[in-house]
Amino acid sequence: MSDRKAAERAAFERVFYPDRRVLVNELGLRDAAALDAAERLFTDTRIEEGMPAAAAEPTYAGFKAIHHHLFQDLYAWAGQERAAASDGNKLYQECRECFLYKNST
Repeated sequence: MSDRKAAERAAFERVFYPDRRVLVNELGLRDAAALDAAERLFTDTRIEEGMPAAAAEPTYAGFKAIHHHLFQDLYAWAGQERAAASDGNKLYQECRECFLYKNST
């Protein structure tokens, strides 16, 4: 593995707790089902508040504003660019495809 790939992999792995595939979160939840339930609760609340003005335009900055708004209660890195490549990351690919599909109709 190249030094770049190793550094990217290390940066990617830092967003997970070392002992499991659960994202490091502000609530300290280490159980995937509990984190999923918290995500649903917090994002539903944020959706009910409405989106911030910065999210009005379908731009990269707007997408980051949406991400920050929805996940700010759970993740310190909400709305920030990833420092690691996400190739091979199925969740990223699914989210990207969903975002592209929803914005093409």
